[in-house]
Amino acid sequence: MKHLRKSLICLILIFLVGVVIPTKTEAAEATTLRITSATYPTVLKQGQSFTVGGIVKSNYKINEVSVVIRSTDLSKLYCKIVVNNPSNPYTLGTAVDNAMKFDTLAIGTYRYMVYAKDASGAAKFILDKTFSVTATGQTSVIAPSTLRVVGATYPSTLKVGASFNLQGTVKCNYAIKQVSCVIRSSDKSQLYYKVIVNNPRNPYEISTEINNAMKFSSLQTGNYRYMIYAKDASGTAKYILDEPFSVTTTGQPVNVGASTLRIVSPTYPTTLELGEGFSVTGIVKSNYKINEVAVVIRSTDLSKLYYKIVVPNPSNPYTIGAAVDNAMKFNALAEGTYRYMIFAKDASGAAKFILDKTFTVKDTASKLAISNPHYPISVVYGTEFKLEGTISSNYNVVSLAFTIIDTSTNVTVRKKNIFQEKKSYTIGTEVNEAMDIAGLPVGSYKYVVAARDESGNRLTLINRTFSVVEGAEYAIWPLSQVYITQGAYDSYSHQTKNAFDCVISPITGAQAFAPFDGRVVAAESTWGTIWFQSDNKVRYADGTCDYMTVIFMHGKNATSLLGRSFKQGESFYVLGGTGPAGPNTYAVHLHIEVYKGRISPAGTIIDASSAWSYRGNVYPNKAFYVKSSITTIMNAYGYAFNKIS
Repeated sequence: MKHLRKSLICLILIFLVGVVIPTKTEAAEATTLRITSATYPTVLKQGQSFTVGGIVKSNYKINEVSVVIRSTDLSKLYCKIVVNNPSNPYTLGTAVDNAMKFDTLAIGTYRYMVYAKDASGAAKFILDKTFSVTATGQTSVIAPSTLRVVGATYPSTLKVGASFNLQGTVKCNYAIKQVSCVIRSSDKSQLYYKVIVNNPRNPYEISTEINNAMKFSSLQTGNYRYMIYAKDASGTAKYILDEPFSVTTTGQPVNVGASTLRIVSPTYPTTLELGEGFSVTGIVKSNYKINEVAVVIRSTDLSKLYYKIVVPNPSNPYTIGAAVDNAMKFNALAEGTYRYMIFAKDASGAAKFILDKTFTVKDTASKLAISNPHYPISVVYGTEFKLEGTISSNYNVVSLAFTIIDTSTNVTVRKKNIFQEKKSYTIGTEVNEAMDIAGLPVGSYKYVVAARDESGNRLTLINRTFSVVEGAEYAIWPLSQVYITQGAYDSYSHQTKNAFDCVISPITGAQAFAPFDGRVVAAESTWGTIWFQSDNKVRYADGTCDYMTVIFMHGKNATSLLGRSFKQGESFYVLGGTGPAGPNTYAVHLHIEVYKGRISPAGTIIDASSAWSYRGNVYPNKAFYVKSSITTIMNAYGYAFNKIS
């Protein structure tokens, strides 16, 4: 009886196990982890910033997004930020942008990389772009490698036991690091003979050493490949010769019949989001030598060519690899419909399109953003402040939230929600009246603007702290030294100008700082000029109180500062001697003028011919106090300055 009970229990357990454990594993859905609408630099001028963007998406929960700037060999890390468990989709926003300090990078070449993980277990670099930082902001021209072989001889069909005299000259515009010659089976799976010559002379003649090593007379009947591989000092490494040949009993080629020229296992897009990349692959095969493979992206009517790469005399089979994949820049295509096509020729005379696929590019990514924002840094108690900015998207912006939070208590003291069905909203009276900045008591606050569009994208567009203070700021001299080299209404270019020319030692890398809390309201590129205007009335050194607009001239980074706000004492304007001939070609100094009042000449980058509608109407020493704790008077040029501690 006991044995019967045990047997019955075993049968029940076997039945239960059979029920619980599936007999076939369900296939998991493949991850779509990727980045769309990515922005990244290619060439930057030293000291220049760059705004990165992009949207990370996946059909699984996103576990991590990491953004870095590294050296090209990945040995050195410059900037990094890791965002754990972000939203999905995750938009690269202010936190990432602030962490990528492009303006601090030295001259050199770098890699900007975005790495992501999702709940499927996928973990990969979804963006890896090389960029350079140069003194001029222009690409340094590096000559492409000309590594090649000329005058090469190679067999096509040999009789069993016959030898062959190889010839050819390997040439390059760089030093040749290596030449390797091999004989392999036609599918490359078996190596028969090989010789490597390291650091040969340039040009390098195929020598007796190679001829002796390539023992054609010892080969049995069959199909083979004779290949020459080479490397040079530029980093180029490639097969400069890859030719099939056969060994037969008669020395005559074997009839291989009609061409089988084709492509197998190709990948190609069908629908892409605007800015989305795609990796193309495939294997081109033929029973004859392949003479050419050409890969293109064209318009559907074939009238326009977008991208093309031609590979002459490729290996057989030829695997579509990095060279073709890099040449097909799907992520650079505009919205529209295209054709991805592969054309091939072989030694039989066959010439045809072996792939012809139509695909579309659609702009589905949300472009929710704010342009020309104006937000406070400090406000004098009881003073009006005009909040500005236009919130827009390629979808309808359906909800907006404006809040002011008291940072000492974390309590919301101002709030305004707006609902609409429009693609843009311009901040105006409706928001300014609700925020009532003039009515805020003295203290510290945070101004937050958030929005959502019909795509479901939700973003915090502004998240800035500011203070309400009791009295006006003292306008302070914007350099760490007072060293004047030319005064107001002085000689040469200052005969009609109320302006000072100033230097600082050392001048290299020097920056002017904000003399008060304010914003760059206009900029001009020819002379490197900005108009920096106070958010509030400030105290002048002559005892008056009014708004102040300071004109800084000859900076390196003028136009990149347009519309940006800076706190008093924050370094932001790079001295560089910019003039009509470009940065560092004009006398390296800072030209300063002060205009009493608010001018807002254009709110844009303005033309040099109309840049001087407003000029200095106050002597700079009558406008700025010298703050002794941060500025030293080296040469006052005869002018008297008021000091504060």
